[in-house]
Amino acid sequence: MAAVLGAGVAVAALPAVAHTPVWDKPTGQGNGDVYVALGDSFTAGIGIQPERSDDTGCHRSTKNFPSLVAADLDVSTFTDASCSGAVVADLATAQRRGEYDNDAQFDAITEKTTLVTFGTIGGNDMGLVGLATDCVKGDCVPAAGTDPLAREFTQLRTDLTAGIEKVKELAPLADIVVVGYGIYLPKDGCPQNFFDLVTAEESNYLQGQIDRLSDLLAEIAAENDVAFADQRLIPGALDHTVCQWDSRQWIRGLYPEGGGDGFTFHPSSAGMKATAGLVAGVVRDLRGVEPEPTPKPETTPTLKPTPKPTLAQRKAELAKKAKAVKVAATCAGTKKNRKVVVKATTAKGGVTKVVLKAGGKKVVTDAKAPFTIKVKATTLKKKLKKKSSTLKAVVTVKHSGLSTSRTVTLKRPGCVK
Repeated sequence: MAAVLGAGVAVAALPAVAHTPVWDKPTGQGNGDVYVALGDSFTAGIGIQPERSDDTGCHRSTKNFPSLVAADLDVSTFTDASCSGAVVADLATAQRRGEYDNDAQFDAITEKTTLVTFGTIGGNDMGLVGLATDCVKGDCVPAAGTDPLAREFTQLRTDLTAGIEKVKELAPLADIVVVGYGIYLPKDGCPQNFFDLVTAEESNYLQGQIDRLSDLLAEIAAENDVAFADQRLIPGALDHTVCQWDSRQWIRGLYPEGGGDGFTFHPSSAGMKATAGLVAGVVRDLRGVEPEPTPKPETTPTLKPTPKPTLAQRKAELAKKAKAVKVAATCAGTKKNRKVVVKATTAKGGVTKVVLKAGGKKVVTDAKAPFTIKVKATTLKKKLKKKSSTLKAVVTVKHSGLSTSRTVTLKRPGCVK
């Protein structure tokens, strides 16, 4: 979805376009936040009119969710660095859009930045729109036992993790909210809405890959101790997929491009509004801030609600839960079938995942209670040949929307010494 130029017209590339704040209020105005939005066309709002007057081929809409979040939170400075067609690499390098070279999205971030929305991003890396097109044109479901996107998702994990780490480096004081993708298709889709060109099986595969991307973003957010906004959890999301029509669509299905309210398989202005409400809510929850209630006349005295724990209190409770985790490795089984049993226990609760590492490499992951891992002793012996090799357990603990990991070095049980 690159900018369309006149047929046969050669346009010389202009100098790289630096990021200019959409607004920068005078000192003392706004809530003090310096907000930067990063992302692709699902963030920029391609096809939603009006676009910003100074747009440089990125198709940034004035109604995209970052603009609505910035207005809702009353931020002091807002810079929209999102750009249609962006891949993760464009966060760190200049992106060509038509005749424009837009500066790397990270260039919009400074040490004064206090809020960053990271994404949506990654959909173009795994070819989301192309995959949807393939489903329309023909069978897009791969053969059983194959995963044509395995390499893309492996690379995405590395690149997205590095991206979040870079944001933390550039803006050490900023709150970061990673934004996942939404529900584009309900279970079994709606073949009749696509002239039976997209089958139920293809719809489930397509949404499955979108969910896979959102799950990856959620995992990376948790691993890096930043917030995650899951669009799939927006109330009513299933009632506003591509299978609806007109104004009910949060994600455009068969909708005329150029209609002024989003492109096919991209958000509409209504979808952007729903996403903005979610993201602004995540930011407020992250900071322990309650939205301003609508004033109502009171006829009788009411009890004040118990205040929610502050972010500092939630972090302190999370630290207690992580500290309370105990992990032990023991030997079990017969001499011919010796096994190492690794068990994570805690009286505080909150454990969501345990990763066993031997010699610095992951051996197995357990994401279900009671978090007991069993591994053949011979398998661990091979990975722990060197005396300096260590056996470790990385335990992920969650509490009140926050997540952290604790690494515990385990004493080698007798059967792997």
